[in-house]
Order: sequence, then C-alpha cells, then structure tokens
Amino acid sequence: MPAPASSACETSNSITCARFAPTADFKGDGLLDVAVGGGYLSVLLGKSDGTFLPPVTYSAGGYSVIARDLNGDGKPDLALGGSGGISVWSGNGDGTFQPPNYFAASAQSIVAGDFTGPGRAELGGGGHKQRDGLSEY
Repeated sequence: MPAPASSACETSNSITCARFAPTADFKGDGLLDVAVGGGYLSVLLGKSDGTFLPPVTYSAGGYSVIARDLNGDGKPDLALGGSGGISVWSGNGDGTFQPPNYFAASAQSIVAGDFTGPGRAELGGGGHKQRDGLSEY
C-alpha cells in the first residue's frame, strides 16, 4: 500500500506514513523487531510466528531513524533525526529504551558509522537541502 500524501502524513501518527523502518533485535531473543519513524517513533517487537506485537509509540519529532549500537554496550539503540534536533534512545536489551538524550543539531537524514576510526559508531547527518555534505555529531 503506498504511503498517504506527505501533507496527510505531517499531521498523522499512522505507521502507513513511515519513511524509515530499520530492524534490529531490540529484546535479545533472536527475533527481528522494527522501529518506525515518521514524525514519531514506534517500536514493534517481533513474535516467533513472524508477526509483531502492537506498536509502542513514543512522542518524538523527526523522520530519519536508525538502529545501531551507539554507546558500545552491545545492545541496539535508536537515533531519530529531524529539524528539531537528534534524539538518541539507549536500548535496555529487553525491548525498552532509556529516556532520550537530545542534541541540538538539525538533521533531516542521519547515518551511523565509524567515521573517525575508534571502532565505535558515530552519528552523522544533514538537511534535505544541504549541499555541503555530511556533518558529524
């Protein structure tokens, strides 16, 4: 099913408006879970039959969401980027997350990678009209 027109999605918390949906094992049971960003953040935990539990939705602005171990504890974390800043949600390893840490850095799109070589993921991002490349956070 195609996503609704962007103007409808700007005022909706519907999963059908999702723009990003990374997967990771957020609860450590070997099953893939999914995080959905689209002006909010929803986490759907996977079940052994291939379906998902109902979403847990967090109040969070932003559209670009990534799932990656960002603090080096071996558990997947979430980062959500948008014009209002970047929020990082540290995973507890049981499908829940710590309250977010906020960074005042506008980034419509975010990525994670080892950009500087210490062997740990860092965040980078840029605005949708930015032409100067990637900024590291």
